[in-house]
Amino acid sequence: MVLEVSVADRDAVWSLWQAPVGESQKRPLGFWSKALPSSADNYSPFEKQLLACYWALVETERLTIGHQVTMRPELPIMSWVLSDPASHKVGRAQQQSIIKWKWYIRDRGRAGPEGTSKLHEEVAQMPMVSTPVTMPSAAKHAPIASWGVPYDRLTEEEKTRAWFTDGSARYAGTTQKWTAAALQPLSGITLKDTGEGKSSQWAELRAVHMVLQFVCKKKWPDVRLFTDSWAVANGLAGWSGTWKDHNWKIGEKDIWGRSMWIDLSKWAKDVKIFVSHVNAHQKVTSAEEEFNNQVDKMTRSVDSQPLSPAIPVIAQWAHEQSGHGGRDGGYAWAQQHGLPLTKADL
Repeated sequence: MVLEVSVADRDAVWSLWQAPVGESQKRPLGFWSKALPSSADNYSPFEKQLLACYWALVETERLTIGHQVTMRPELPIMSWVLSDPASHKVGRAQQQSIIKWKWYIRDRGRAGPEGTSKLHEEVAQMPMVSTPVTMPSAAKHAPIASWGVPYDRLTEEEKTRAWFTDGSARYAGTTQKWTAAALQPLSGITLKDTGEGKSSQWAELRAVHMVLQFVCKKKWPDVRLFTDSWAVANGLAGWSGTWKDHNWKIGEKDIWGRSMWIDLSKWAKDVKIFVSHVNAHQKVTSAEEEFNNQVDKMTRSVDSQPLSPAIPVIAQWAHEQSGHGGRDGGYAWAQQHGLPLTKADL
């Protein structure tokens, strides 16, 4: 799927495109717009584009979740999104907001060709009509989980039932291996599972699945989950109700990890689940970030293999797919897609 995003006057405009099976020509799935808040009047064009991309991904999430989304913003922001700058202060917007927008875009999107298509530009320049947006009907089933609070706001008793989860996938030789891991910080209990042929997103869900298996056996009344995966967090606390309404399918296609989502929905009848999102790969400034980094390291223990002759080819491909975003951009893209690259390879 390709998501094109631009800003026209005081409106964020986005369009979603997909090539039908067996066809190379992409077709539009829809065009949307949303008025920028009054606070954005003082934003730089870069900040407005960043906010517009964040909105576009959030608003189209029910259509794109589980799919690879290629971003085509009007302004070339993706190299910065995929980098790790010393400061996230880029204008008038609060730094906390900039970090949230950046990491959500980085977690869910990948860089595509710069600029938007001619058709998108023509639609973006059409007069905007102030008509109410028709929202999809509310889900019949409640989401599996509720949104939780940051770790440092938990009581000491609640922290005994808090788990940090993560998953990764990368190639060892020519085989893609995945690792799912979970950590209960106060008790030091860890859970881990490995296998082959699954994505990092699948592994992140498997980590949550392991925790709920453990929790149900222990008959805990509730559990607090912390994950750096927006796909898992939003799936649990957002879209799982809608997915259940549609028999765990998006259109005619099973959602990713369908059998695990069904298990989680069943277990949620007996265990109250709370989920919180943690920013990935941050400098440690809190216990939450420290524990997230610890569980991240647990997923990095893939058996070592001799250097594959395909590494230079994969490195060049990652560089191109990241939008020629430099070493940091290519490395971030490779990590997101489970490729066996280091910064030295790039």
